[in-house]
Amino acid sequence: ELLVVAFLSILWIAGFVGVLFAYSAAKKNPSIGAIGAVMAALSKAGKIIGTSFFMWVLVLLFLFGLSSAILLSVFMQGLEIVFMIAFAMILIAGAIAYLKIIFLPIIFFDSEKKIVQAIKLTDEFTKKRLIGIFILVFVLAVLSRLLGEAASTVLDLIEIEPVAIPLMLVAASIISAFTSLSIVNYYYLAQR
Repeated sequence: ELLVVAFLSILWIAGFVGVLFAYSAAKKNPSIGAIGAVMAALSKAGKIIGTSFFMWVLVLLFLFGLSSAILLSVFMQGLEIVFMIAFAMILIAGAIAYLKIIFLPIIFFDSEKKIVQAIKLTDEFTKKRLIGIFILVFVLAVLSRLLGEAASTVLDLIEIEPVAIPLMLVAASIISAFTSLSIVNYYYLAQR
């Protein structure tokens, strides 16, 4: 079961990275159209898989750090406060890393550099924009939640399950596309 969850999580991240690559390709060269953008992204399949695996490892390290702090606070009496502070620090570091790392696929695709160089470029890009990126992610999270709730409410009214399930997937795809496109647009607008 853990292998299935790991595979599906890497697959989900790869989908996110692939969409960011495709939107970046379309933004760089608008004349290629949607199919051309998808083909440009697929031509970078190795980069998509590598970036996805790297991001997945970062998520695992983050979750391991959080769970370790929680477990240690439970089992080491008298040191709870130390591990709760460690938990808070890991949570803050993870949030900052997340705000930075969401631009890695775009910069990796856009710069045509190796991953280590793209990480450095990502850090440079996000360094002075962290508050703006936080606001962007917060607004996108709120909008995605509202759109998701609205779609869920509408889909609950549809009592025919074979119709509701595909519509649910379409709604999730639209929300995901909106979020990804907003992140790509933010990057290219900030580059001007």
